Amino acid sequence: MSCTASGDIVVIGAGLVGALLGYILQKKGYSVTIFERYGDIRQIPSLGRSINLSITSRGLRACDSIGGGLKEEILSLAVPVVGRVLHQQDGSVQFQRYGKDDSECNYSISRYELNKFLIAKAEAAGTKFYFGHSLDAKETSFDDNSVNGGGAVGSTLVFDVTVDGVTSKRYVNCACPVLACDGGGSRARFAMKEQGFTQYTETLLGSDTNEVHGYKEMLFPIDSGLRQDGLHIWPRNSHMLMALANLDGSMTGTLYMNTNAGSLSFDAIKDKESAQKFFETYYADALPLIGGAERAVDQMLKNPNGLLGTVRADTWAHRGRVLLLGDAAHAIVPFFGQGMNCGFEDIFHMTRIIDAHACKGGSIGTVASSLAEASVPAQMDAADANVWETVFEEYFKERKTNTDAIADLALENFEEMRDRVSDRKFLLQKKVENRIENAIPEKFRSGYAMVCYGGIGNVSYRNAHTLSRVQNEILRELIAEAGAQLDAITDDSWPSVLDTLAESISMDAAEKLVDARVVPLQRELGVDLSTVSH
Repeated sequence: MSCTASGDIVVIGAGLVGALLGYILQKKGYSVTIFERYGDIRQIPSLGRSINLSITSRGLRACDSIGGGLKEEILSLAVPVVGRVLHQQDGSVQFQRYGKDDSECNYSISRYELNKFLIAKAEAAGTKFYFGHSLDAKETSFDDNSVNGGGAVGSTLVFDVTVDGVTSKRYVNCACPVLACDGGGSRARFAMKEQGFTQYTETLLGSDTNEVHGYKEMLFPIDSGLRQDGLHIWPRNSHMLMALANLDGSMTGTLYMNTNAGSLSFDAIKDKESAQKFFETYYADALPLIGGAERAVDQMLKNPNGLLGTVRADTWAHRGRVLLLGDAAHAIVPFFGQGMNCGFEDIFHMTRIIDAHACKGGSIGTVASSLAEASVPAQMDAADANVWETVFEEYFKERKTNTDAIADLALENFEEMRDRVSDRKFLLQKKVENRIENAIPEKFRSGYAMVCYGGIGNVSYRNAHTLSRVQNEILRELIAEAGAQLDAITDDSWPSVLDTLAESISMDAAEKLVDARVVPLQRELGVDLSTVSH
């Protein structure tokens, strides 16, 4: 495999992060080769368990960094979403805007369609793809060997390739960096652990209470009547249904629920009778929107379960030989809509550091059917190899605390979306929060806005988390009296007074609290709120 002037780089994984990284590095002049465990997704139909994604300015920043209209092409595949639409079990519906106004929005996009698009873009740019190559974590070597000579760059990758039911090995020696973007179940991460180069945890959502949560896809037809610019949520405490729009006017819904414990679990709902009773009891208002009870029950029983979890790794790299990015390094649950955005932000920061150090790529040998037949390319110059080790160290230092923060935020948002969005005082608090950020946006932005529309101006995930905690304390103080009035209402009329109670909160009092407790913290953290924008 020939080298360009900037040399070769190997990427493992052709998912969203791997495909975008391959495209951007190829456009920058590197010769990129991507090895993907599964077949070409462009030739495989969606399997009925794909969660629609929200792409926000954090993720779009990486797409825009390479120019050429990539950001605009991606947005042409997406539908703007301006806020949450909450469908309560009592039949009431509330709207919560994401930003200070409708100009700040997220975009709903199909994971499946976006992945196909990014692979096609990378391939058209010259990236080489090897599909159906599953990394053998036991035989792959990131340790000292003849390829690296003990230097900072060089590894031997071993893959299992199955053709017509017969599995054989493929070997490739890489005298170049390997960037592993192979997802939450990363084989590269496992190989690093086996060789003593990292430790990590994989925690399924709910496993701490022996109530593991999972999800099923629930498709809504084109004529559902749901507004297209909202994230629809049916919160039901121990479970919830969500739906986001597709380009054709249909909605991709996702039912989140306990998989294995009690009568309200996927394991317990196994026949038509129990499934219909479940929907009629908890989602009666959603049934006509899904297309009727028969369609909902059919999807419940036939669509596969997906699992949700968090991955935290102690380190993401071994010297300059291998680096974990995206979910391979820090998989998170999807409840802040930031998994893909965080992975794309990884690319933004990683490529910026690569540019700053003017990194040179290396070279890779031929893909061979035996180790003896695999050519050994010339080792990378020691000085160039050491630069990659420095780059990986800088990248980890910059990203680790922020990816830990968004992992925590996503878990907190799961509880908020499942439980708190049906709480009347929480709904009041969100209305007051929106009033404050419209009144004094230079001093106060909602936690949601900082997470989704931040990323520069030192509005990192970590700093957004820190500021959000203080702001939520202030909000709870501000609504204490009005919240008590709300709780005193004993009938179903309470939604009608939310706006009036929110308007009764003094903005002068709010600004004084913000000046006293939030603004000094912003200065300490070096946060510039003017950079929080769509």
